[in-house]
Amino acid sequence: MIPRSDGEVMTHWGTLRVLMADYRPTRRWHYHDATDRQLEFLKGFNVPVTQWLTKGEASHLIGKIQQRLPPTQAQQCFLRKRGLWHYHLTKTEASQIIGHIVGQSEPAES
Repeated sequence: MIPRSDGEVMTHWGTLRVLMADYRPTRRWHYHDATDRQLEFLKGFNVPVTQWLTKGEASHLIGKIQQRLPPTQAQQCFLRKRGLWHYHLTKTEASQIIGHIVGQSEPAES
């Protein structure tokens, strides 16, 4: 569990308290220690991590980060070619739009 004193730690996406406000552990594994891989991912995005982080909390933070990542260059190029590029898009939103386009262009099965 995140100690109260660490809740005010600021990240690029807001304080830990704000990022974790909607987190509710619902599975047994949520209480296990965060994995090294989770911790490395979070450190790579300058999220301060300490030994208190659980696997569920780390998973929640990773999800929050992934929802806010900017689109890749390939996604931008794909959407620009189709006149669908908007600067406010996130990587997740771009992926959903591209998935919809690709899904529509697949040949129908007979």
